[in-house]
Amino acid sequence: MTLRSTDWRTGVMFAVLAAALFCIPAHAGRPREIRYIGPPVSTLNSYLYTGGMYAQITLGTKEGLVQLGPEGGLLPAQAERWEISEDRLTYTFFLRRDNRWYDGTTVTARDYRAAFIYQMEPGRESKWLWDTPLQYVVKAMDFRNGAAREDEVGVDVPDDFTLRFRLARPYPAFMNAMVTGSMFPIHRGSLEAYGDAWHKLPNYQGNGPYRIVEWELNSHIILEQNPKYNLARGNLERIHSRFAGRPLEGYQSGEIDFALLPAIADIYYARHHPDLNDELVLTPTSGLSFVKFLFSKHPVYWDARVRRAIALGFDKRRIVESIFLGRETPMHMLSTPAMPDWDPGFGMRFDLEEARRLLSEAGYPGGKGIPESVILIPSYLAPEMVSQFVVIAAMLEENLGIRFRIDNQELGVYADKRVSLNPSDYAGFCFAASGAPWPNPIYGTQWIENVQWTDDPGVYGVWWEGQRRILQIRSGMIKLEGGENLSNFEPVRLRIGAYADSVTSLFANGRHGPHLRRQAEEAMSGWRQTADEIMRTAGGPDADLEWCWKALNVTLLQARQYYFQWSNTSDLRWRLEEMRQEAHHARSPSRQAEINREVHRLVQAFSWDFPLHVANATALVKPYVKGLKFCAYWWANPMYLKWIDIDDGGQQL
Repeated sequence: MTLRSTDWRTGVMFAVLAAALFCIPAHAGRPREIRYIGPPVSTLNSYLYTGGMYAQITLGTKEGLVQLGPEGGLLPAQAERWEISEDRLTYTFFLRRDNRWYDGTTVTARDYRAAFIYQMEPGRESKWLWDTPLQYVVKAMDFRNGAAREDEVGVDVPDDFTLRFRLARPYPAFMNAMVTGSMFPIHRGSLEAYGDAWHKLPNYQGNGPYRIVEWELNSHIILEQNPKYNLARGNLERIHSRFAGRPLEGYQSGEIDFALLPAIADIYYARHHPDLNDELVLTPTSGLSFVKFLFSKHPVYWDARVRRAIALGFDKRRIVESIFLGRETPMHMLSTPAMPDWDPGFGMRFDLEEARRLLSEAGYPGGKGIPESVILIPSYLAPEMVSQFVVIAAMLEENLGIRFRIDNQELGVYADKRVSLNPSDYAGFCFAASGAPWPNPIYGTQWIENVQWTDDPGVYGVWWEGQRRILQIRSGMIKLEGGENLSNFEPVRLRIGAYADSVTSLFANGRHGPHLRRQAEEAMSGWRQTADEIMRTAGGPDADLEWCWKALNVTLLQARQYYFQWSNTSDLRWRLEEMRQEAHHARSPSRQAEINREVHRLVQAFSWDFPLHVANATALVKPYVKGLKFCAYWWANPMYLKWIDIDDGGQQL
């Protein structure tokens, strides 16, 4: 999923500060109401929400089985309790019997299953599929891809108030991932009666603490308390979101009570304004900006010592203070304060002496021998984001003697250069960003991908050409000959089986651990099954032999790539991959934390990435809003508006 810098940050901040989005002073004869300026709401389909829309609508009108509490951790919501099997493969939720939809009908486990099946249907658009916890459910992705039946999906309903998930493999963050929009129920009556129009007013049915009373496209939306909702909540009665206006001006004029401030100039103004400084709130999010080294035929940045020297060779604190004015917080490890594995004493801090020592050890004293390098950035970056790289380039030249030039490219070129094996005269690093959608106890293991499986540019080049060929065949850029003759199919199927046997031999000695071996066995079984299915299809009546030939050859290339990569993988990456699998299967949180620390230590030493800073959600909030807590996860469900109380005695009318 590709996000633009400004959209990403704005979306992150709206979702992150959803708890704070709504409050206006109440006075005699008027409800306790929140007014604010937010992004336009274009749909009520909770499976298509992004950023601000999710924050405004999902958090008010929908509620899932669990929620993130205002003090952190999970709280029961529509489920009163849950049980997790010892092997972490079965999650059973027991729903409250008094959950109600707007129309007064009972929310049941069947409504949840209907929602999951609806969004996983083949061809169905859903913004959540890129990172939904449903991808870990037995046969869910097979169903999505048309390779399994609905009744094979591992979501069971033993009775109306019991919902059971069966996972194909352990996923430690599954419970935290339950707070996302993909895990909200759908009103089956509306779905059956109105089909894809179930989310249109007046058909829309919610089960959250608020209901929609007015919605005008490109103008505003108004929510009020849902009288059918009977769980605990604060005294907030009404939510009024406008879709246009300038937040800072509206806040100062008293028209709104919450103002998100993504602009550096607005933050600077509020920080130095005597009446606003005390109302300015900054919360670190999970939105991390970092640097990613490019793959080049030049060997210099394939040396981990040189990469680490770059990471240590400039002062991120100075950049954050001088350019971002506090909107960002410098980060020294590939994690954020929002994550359970965060350790403030750990990481890659500015250390010029060590950076120069590493360069000398690698054979580049004072940067001598390193060619002019590039800093690749996408053209959509905001001015302050571009400015930081100009400053970084100047610092690295002054501190380490390495000269960099900025290469500002449109998105397509930028994306291609990030993953391609670039020519020898194009070496350096690029901007990248990541955000965690929910708390993940093994978040650190995701950075294993940034320790490359090979340190040989020639080997990587062969692998990359294989990846490129797969993409070209799939897109039709390369037309394969021979597909018109069915007798050509069987030799290809046999070659797929031969690669599967080769992978078996590679993992057979037990050196690489049971989890990786099991993963390889699943992959091999998938290749064989896919090849057999293609052969059956090709032999059937009215078969599209051209399509079958292409699919069979893509499967062959995927099998070859898998074998080539693992047969050339470094011992370090083997070790890290096994640690990742162990973390997923670990039943003890302390063991997960121990694995995370070791992963971070190794990644820090050998990674192709290094952190820059984390975005702060920066906002002005009126002082009469009490009990306000912020959530740092941009796709999570911080239902904190439920707990907001308006202090009637402290109103500023």
